[in-house]
Formats: sequence, C-alpha cells, structure tokens
Amino acid sequence: MVARRCCHGRPRQTIIRGPFAPLNISAMSTEHSPRVSVMIPNLDGGRFLGRTVESALGQTRGDLVVRVIDNGSTDDSAAVCARFDDPRLTFEPQPARVGMADNWNRAARAATTEYVALLHADDRWYPDFTARMVAALDADPGVDVAFCGIDVIDDDDRVVVRNIHRHAHARPGRMSARDRDALLRRNTLLAPSWLARRRLFDHAAWDASLRWAPDWDFWLKVFDAGTERITRVTEVLCQYRNHAGSGTFREELVRLRMTEEAELLRRSFARRTTSAAAQAEAEAGLIERQAAVAPIPAAATNDEISEWAIARPRPEPRMPLSTFEWNCSNGLPMR
Repeated sequence: MVARRCCHGRPRQTIIRGPFAPLNISAMSTEHSPRVSVMIPNLDGGRFLGRTVESALGQTRGDLVVRVIDNGSTDDSAAVCARFDDPRLTFEPQPARVGMADNWNRAARAATTEYVALLHADDRWYPDFTARMVAALDADPGVDVAFCGIDVIDDDDRVVVRNIHRHAHARPGRMSARDRDALLRRNTLLAPSWLARRRLFDHAAWDASLRWAPDWDFWLKVFDAGTERITRVTEVLCQYRNHAGSGTFREELVRLRMTEEAELLRRSFARRTTSAAAQAEAEAGLIERQAAVAPIPAAATNDEISEWAIARPRPEPRMPLSTFEWNCSNGLPMR
C-alpha cells in the first residue's frame, strides 16, 4: 500500500494486492459489510477504466467492493486506479496473462461476497444499479441472477441507443421457456446488465475455447439449467460501450462469430429439448447472419466492413430495430 497526499491534504491510498489476497473487510469505510463484489476484468483498459470504476464506486448502495482483476496490462491502468481515494477499490495484477474467458472465470470465482457482477472495463452503471438489482434478488431467494435494461454509449459517453433489446426486458419477474427460445435467436444479455449470487459460479463457467461468444454460450447454459432461476428488472440501469477498440468489433472476429454461433446453438439443442418452431427460427437467424457476412472480402478492414454494412440492402426486420441492433442481429461490426 502506497500513501500519497491528495489535493485536500488527506493521505491517498493506492491499494495494489497480489492475486486474490484476502480483503481486509474491517478496514473498509462502509456502513455494513460488503454484499456485492464488483469484479472488473481488465487488459489495457486504462482509457475508459476510470469512468467504469467511478460508476461502481458512485452507487447509491455503497456496501460493495470494487476489484480490478488486471490481466497483464502494459498501459496506465494501475495509475488510473491510483487516482481514487476509496479503500473499497483494489487493483490486482495477476501472475500470468490468460484468455478473456479464463480471466472472467478467475474474477467471478475470486469473489467472496453474497453477490457478484462482472463490469467490463469500458462499461458503466447508473447510480441505482446495485440498489435495484440487490433488491430484486433479495425479494426472490430462489433466483440466481437478475438482468436489467441497457443503454448503448459511444467513446464520449453519449447515449446512442436507449434501452437496446427493450423487448427482452419488458416484463418484470422470473423468465420462462419463451425467453430461452428468444435467447436462441439473439444474445440480448450484454455484459454490464447482470448481478448474480456467488453460488452460480460454483457450477457455471465461461468456455475458454470460444473466442467471440463465451458470454452468449454461458447464458444459454444458465437458461438451459432452469429459466425459473433468472429474473428481470425492467429499468435501464447500465451502459454498454460501443467503440472501435472493443474486442466485439474487430474484423477478424466477424466470421469466427458465425462458426461459434453455430456451435453454441448445437450445444443448447443437445442440452435441452427445443420445439421444432424455436429451433427452426434460431437456425434461420443464423443462416441469415451467415449470408450477411459472406460477401465481405477476407482482407477487409474494420472501416470497410462498416461501410459495406451500411450500404448493403437488407430485408426488413420483424420489428423496428435501431441500426445498432440490426447490425448486432446480422453479425456485423457495431460501429
């Protein structure tokens, strides 16, 4: 721990811990013992990391810890965290760099509180996220995870799509088999929108063999195990950042996305009985997305793919969608 003087003359503490050293809960300035672990997996995310940490520490419900699980960053991520004068925040360099899904797994399993969230280093929460999500889980002890609505923001924190996938978050309460069928068609459960009980990660993990779609595969596995253990909060409580540097948008992942989508659908059909109609609709969506990306030249740049996506003719969607949502559904870079 390094003590520094901040502009008000108080010592500023930068807490840098070894991998998953025990937290000194008694030393933390919260009214109650923390109930929420905000795990921020990070790799060279310094550009947006400060805004992400600020949104977590600024929650109206403050009984939480914020742990930046750093996966071998070479940028200013540590310095960004050092600017915060809050003992609830720790920056935790890991002994070895691992893949994205492996870092998510070690972050989730390292959590020691009742509730855990993975907040990616470029996303943000609105101030009432933990208050509303904890209340939803407290109200229904039989559920393991809660989801909320999502705004999409750009590099400058401007909201570019309000309440994306609003149709998936329109009804409060426990989810149903119908919601699982909808999830087969498109992943509507973006990273910053969930809070889970720690027990979920005793038997669930992200698949490190998937480079593009470990999150979609993970939630399909959770849904296949029982939709009655998942609940929904209808309010928009988080922000998902759409920017060119995001791993979601890199051009080499566009075709990989198609291969992995086909595999995760096959796995889900094998795990849980799916009606012929739901299976046909999921497969039709996959075929449509594959056809959408087929004309893209193998050596195309991200900008060229985006220009092609805007110019190409598209069939009308079944329901009104934003450009961002329509690109998402067609496997295109979300620029």
